[in-house]
Parts: sequence; C-alpha cells; structure tokens
Amino acid sequence: MTMTETTWRRQTMSAITVGLFLLVLLLGCGDGVAPSNTEGELLSPPAGAGAMAPHLTVDGDDLILSWLEPGHRFLMARLSGGRWSGPTQIAAGDNFFANWADVPKVAVAGDGTLWAHWLAKIGEDTFAYGVFLARSTDGGGTWQQMGTLHDDMTPTEHGFVAYAAEGTGLRAVWLDGREMLDGGPMTLRTAALADSVGLAEVLDDRVCECCPTALAATAAGPVAFYRDRSPAELRNIRLTRLRDDAWSEPVVLEDDGWTLAGCPVNGPAVAADDDRLVAAWFTAPKGEPRVQLKFSHTAGATFDPPLLVDGELPLGRVDVALDSDGTAWVSWL
Repeated sequence: MTMTETTWRRQTMSAITVGLFLLVLLLGCGDGVAPSNTEGELLSPPAGAGAMAPHLTVDGDDLILSWLEPGHRFLMARLSGGRWSGPTQIAAGDNFFANWADVPKVAVAGDGTLWAHWLAKIGEDTFAYGVFLARSTDGGGTWQQMGTLHDDMTPTEHGFVAYAAEGTGLRAVWLDGREMLDGGPMTLRTAALADSVGLAEVLDDRVCECCPTALAATAAGPVAFYRDRSPAELRNIRLTRLRDDAWSEPVVLEDDGWTLAGCPVNGPAVAADDDRLVAAWFTAPKGEPRVQLKFSHTAGATFDPPLLVDGELPLGRVDVALDSDGTAWVSWL
C-alpha cells in the first residue's frame, strides 16, 4: 500500500472539557470531519468528583479507563459490553505527583497481565518524582505493588512512560533524569516487564526533558519514538528499533529544523498493526506550527514522505490510532 492509497481522518479537539467522561462517536467517512448529525452515546464512568488524568487502554473487546481522584487515589474501571464495572483501586498514598502532561496508565502485557504506573514524590524538589508500578493477574480485580520502574531513587524526574506488548510480557520506555543530579542531561531508558522489572538500558543519553514518549509493537519488534535534544537545541523526533535483542542507533524521523531553547511538552504518537506503523507529531520551525504524519509499511525501517495534517496554528498534543483497513485517525489541540 502506497502513501496515496493509505488514508487518514482528522478530528480537532477545540477545547479542553472539565470532567471525566467517554464520548463514543460514530464518525462517517468523506472528508474526515464528523457531520452535523453525528450520533453519540455518553458513557459516564464511575469516577468521583474532581477526577483527573484519564487514560484509556484497549484490552481485547474491552476498554480500561484509569484516573486519579482527590485523596491521592489511582483507580480503574472496565467498559465491557457497553457497561462499566465498579471502580477498582490500584494504589493510594499521600505523596502522589499529579499534572496534566504526565498521567498514570494501565497497560496490557502479551499474556493479558495488567501493569499500571503512577508518579510519586521521591525528594523535596518540585520535579523529584519516581514511577511506581503495580501488577494484576486477574484483569484488574487485585493489584500487587512492584516497586519502581527505574533502578535508582535519585531525587530527579522520572516519567512520561510508554508501553507496548512484547512476547508474553511488556516493554516500557521512559524519561529518566538521574544524570541531571550532577548537571547532566535527561536520558531515555527502557526495560522489559514480565514477572518482575528487567534491567534498564539507555536508549539515548540526551533527550527533551518533558516531552511524552511513544512505543509501538510491530510484527518485527518494538519501535520507540521520542523528542530529541541536540547540543544545538534541535528538537527533532527520533526513533530506535529493537531487533535481535539489540536497539538500533536512533535516527531522525523527519528533519524539521525546529530549534527551541526549552521543552515544548509535545511528544510523538504512534500506532502499529503488523508491519504497518503510523507516527504523528507536532513541530514549529521558524515559528510555523504544524502537525505532521508519516506511514511505514516496513515496521519502522522506512517511511513514506510526511503528510501535513494541520498547518493552521495547531497547539499539538497529538494522538493517533489505526483502523483495521489502515486508516489513521489523528487528534490534536
């Protein structure tokens, strides 16, 4: 399938709504914009007042929604057959670190085991927080605390975790700030999750400090995407692929030429199905913001030329999903 044969649909989120809800839209085809007579069903999950930081995970035919509630509680509920389960508590504590950009998540391993993470303070500084893990072998009914994703407890930033199934287990990548304790850069690290947390590896020793990461499970293995930070402050998206138990040298997805002396809090989004992969991202070279998209039909080894999704002053915060027919659905602010 060529670039011109693969289509994408777009949906712009023009406002951020206060509250926690799931709106299922039955979107038509055509130009990709929902028609005025779009039908929808509001499915209100069992979240309490003041809930924040929602995240959706697909688990077979079900959806798992996780969120934070006041009182430092991390909860989840399952949408199955059009009905929500009651909420299950994953973790609670008095030291949670909550913010709009780096939300807790639930992820599904290859054997159906669920893993979840949340952020909690590990030092006095504002951004001294760690990634804490829990594991469930009964679909989220009960949870076992698994310690931290990272193998250090330095009072620095750890977060922006992305997951992808790998064999019967799970692969994670995250931003790890342990080197910043001595004036070094933010790094990108990875570990495999099975019955326990595997050894961490450094994928890139200098990356953007607070841009979300992304990870895709392809037929050839996982592919990690992230925003790089060069010594000259270039903020290109890079990717690296795990093949034969070794990660490839990171390469630039597209040389945008965006130079920025600061973190844009704008990471890439990816989705994959077999060897088909799509990546979407925000960039703003020369003060000209745009959202772009690239397709790969070789599990990330090669990519088609970029497609412009929005060049009319977008803010970014992209996400992307793939239909079974290869259509990419992109959302952004």
